[in-house]
Amino acid sequence: MIRIVEIELLDPILKEHYGSTLRLHEDKAILGERRGKWRIVNGQLTEPGHDVTTGLISIIILCWNNLEYTKKCIESIRNNTKLNYQLVIVDNGSTDGTSHHVETILNGRDMLIRSNRNMGFSSGNNLGARVATGEFLLFLNNDCEVGANWLEQLMMSSEDAGLVGASLAFLERDDKKKILYYKGICNNDAEPMSYLEGWCLLIRRKDFFFLEGFDIQFDPFFSEDADLSFKCKEARLKIKKLPDVPYPVNQLICHHRGKSVVNYPNISAIRNANDLKLYKKWVEARKLFGLKQSDVDMTINSIYERVVLTEL
Repeated sequence: MIRIVEIELLDPILKEHYGSTLRLHEDKAILGERRGKWRIVNGQLTEPGHDVTTGLISIIILCWNNLEYTKKCIESIRNNTKLNYQLVIVDNGSTDGTSHHVETILNGRDMLIRSNRNMGFSSGNNLGARVATGEFLLFLNNDCEVGANWLEQLMMSSEDAGLVGASLAFLERDDKKKILYYKGICNNDAEPMSYLEGWCLLIRRKDFFFLEGFDIQFDPFFSEDADLSFKCKEARLKIKKLPDVPYPVNQLICHHRGKSVVNYPNISAIRNANDLKLYKKWVEARKLFGLKQSDVDMTINSIYERVVLTEL
């Protein structure tokens, strides 16, 4: 049995915000000596001196029950991933034994965060991103199974893109109802209202934190993925769907759509509320993607410089 070290977030603000404990493999126990340094910065959990491993890919999996799918997801990653990676599992208030199972399968650099409540998609993934040590962050739903070459193809696609995903969709704008709502699957990532769906997203760590991560106003879920894609476009970071050549995407990553939120109450009401929030943010407040192209004087290199300064 692998020994697990549990680190309680002692700061009362952290406990109120996250209600979480950080559980790590024993070779990460040194973090226990730093627990007084964890703090909130711009609404996010951060730790001074946090080390990032160049070339490492942190696969962040948010779980809310559905242990059967989580097992299949992790097993498929173990069997089909050759690149250097770590698992960061965020147990978002599960009651089906998810944390107990994950504890038994952690490897040396893997991490488990266990929350006593469901923080929502944005807050849970943001917390996972904060403790992850990879240069790249890969957000993957627990109702996904991956096949051979899946991560290699995502990484190849990221060479000329800021955000890569497995599925591209687009929104429709309704000015009478003041909503941006899901219209369907899209094949053109240059479409202004297109976005990458959140069940599989790859982004560089420094880009993710420059963009301030997922917007927690969209918790518990819906619209945070569209918002992240829009923020990428606003910052001139290209979004890109994983191509179907040389491997069909559905062979690389199989998504059992909807299983990650099955049995969640009031899903329609949540979607409607977030459609309104997305419209307010991107149409009313920022006039759809914010500054005009001619007004934005920002390159990818300058984005990286700003991120480095922010993280110091």
